[in-house]
Amino acid sequence: MKNNLKNRYIYAVTRHLPAKMQKDVERELDSLITEMAEERLAGSTADWNSNDPQPKTTTHSEEIIKDVLAELGSPEELALKYNGGGQTALISGVYFLMYKRVLRVALPIVAAVSAILAAVGIFAGFGSEINIVIGNIHLLPLDFFVNLLNILANSFSAVAQAFMIITFIFAILDYGKVNLKDGELSELPNVPEEDSRVSLPGAIAEIVFTIAGVAVFLMFPHFIGGSFGDGVWIPVFNVELLQGELWFHILAWGVVSVGVIFYQLAVGQYTMKVVTVSVASNIILAALTVMILGSSSIVNPEFASHLADILGESFYWAIEHIISRPNQILIAVICIGLLIDTIEVVYKGFQGRRG
Repeated sequence: MKNNLKNRYIYAVTRHLPAKMQKDVERELDSLITEMAEERLAGSTADWNSNDPQPKTTTHSEEIIKDVLAELGSPEELALKYNGGGQTALISGVYFLMYKRVLRVALPIVAAVSAILAAVGIFAGFGSEINIVIGNIHLLPLDFFVNLLNILANSFSAVAQAFMIITFIFAILDYGKVNLKDGELSELPNVPEEDSRVSLPGAIAEIVFTIAGVAVFLMFPHFIGGSFGDGVWIPVFNVELLQGELWFHILAWGVVSVGVIFYQLAVGQYTMKVVTVSVASNIILAALTVMILGSSSIVNPEFASHLADILGESFYWAIEHIISRPNQILIAVICIGLLIDTIEVVYKGFQGRRG
């Protein structure tokens, strides 16, 4: 069986390791545990005599597997031996394993989000460009290189700060010896089916786009708009309302969305508990979406007015039912996305349960 004790133990070990190591370690551990169990089983069979009420059975072999796993140590201890390092460092043992896992997830997210926000901030400033011209050859504007350096500097600074904060947190956890282990053998996680595993790259991408989107609505809502030929940039939404009454709702939307993704990553598979939490969070996100974008006052009337002037009477129906209601269009897009995500999560959850 895929979720027998041996396979669950191997999964508990390998999930702490980098992806490139997992397959090799999985094969090595499978062979090692099988050999150790066969040796113990052969020894126990030799000791058995005809006076015993019954010979050794599968139950006895399962007990032997438990003895073998106990001899190997906890999954975290064994993973640390394969992973190396962290034995006498500031952060050691299981804390070192969790520390590296968090860094692998958090640092790319911080780098991407900070770069996006820096880029949005630069473009939202609408700075003038200084073109470099040599003869008849037009090179990239000087501001491009300056802005690129600013973006890279912001990303590096944010990653350095995140690294220090995460290191500080895990140093405290190590000092306080907070229990982060999987627990007893009976509490080991099940081995997930391939279809029910949480994709790390996909989760990171979701977190990056979610944080970037929330940051744009909170910090640069005026950037969502357009210019109508007169050189004046007109925002689509009511900037004062977004940054005033609705800022907490927008922040809550981001916290719930990112929080459930981190929870999915922590579990590593779409269990029924993860499915329940994910579906509940999507319902909350849909409600927050309606609360944020449902009011007609969220739309900047100047935007619809300028757009109507440009399109003219020939587009009256579109102006009346679509263009003048960008908030309702956005509500529909977000809710459809949440519905698709809910269906996908439920499907993966039942796939894992069936497996």
